[in-house]
Amino acid sequence: DIFSGVGYTATRLTDGSSANGVQVLFGEESSHKVSETTTLKQRLVYYPGGGDLGNRATFDAGLATQISGGWTLNAGLSSRYASRVPVGTKKTDNLLTVGFGYKF
Repeated sequence: DIFSGVGYTATRLTDGSSANGVQVLFGEESSHKVSETTTLKQRLVYYPGGGDLGNRATFDAGLATQISGGWTLNAGLSSRYASRVPVGTKKTDNLLTVGFGYKF
């Protein structure tokens, strides 16, 4: 799926500053069945720079697979990018998660 839109963003940063304004977004998302037991989902959204907000982007991906006997393995990756951040702060944040589950 491909999508776009307009929204209002209010951001407060760790240094006490803030940035507010209208922002356009463009994105895409998809789901894929990799095998009988494994699915992959991903979503990418880009917010072009506008005023004090700067360019921003988000990416999320998730992988889920059945192991055996009701057990599942899930992995996720999230990445956030902002072009305007306080001094000493990284422009990109990444999070990797792994989890096991049991369906009963």
